[in-house]
Amino acid sequence: MKAAPQVTITLKQIAAQLAEGHDLPKKQAEAVLSDLVTLATQHLKNGDKIRLTGLGILQVRALPARMGRNPATGEAIKIAASKKIGFRPAKRTEGGRITRSNAGRSAWRVESLRRRLLLNRCCI
Repeated sequence: MKAAPQVTITLKQIAAQLAEGHDLPKKQAEAVLSDLVTLATQHLKNGDKIRLTGLGILQVRALPARMGRNPATGEAIKIAASKKIGFRPAKRTEGGRITRSNAGRSAWRVESLRRRLLLNRCCI
């Protein structure tokens, strides 16, 4: 049996739900969410962490420069250092909020180790 396709929810849809639940005009709810995104972007650019209680933590992570391979030619190439936004989900809570189990964390570690081993094997 096929799983239902994953649905993508937009900020406008979230704003509409907030407006409905809190008796606000939709435009005002959209403005609040837009300002939230703007402020989050500014704080991340400054290198700050953003803790969204019950959801997780957003933070900028620095990726070091590394060697890679051009898949078409097999030629070794240097990949420049970069930054990315990382998200760490909230830990398990009693109130039924978003959870991160130890089993999922272990699976993440195994996958991360597997990637490192493959990367080391191809760059030797």
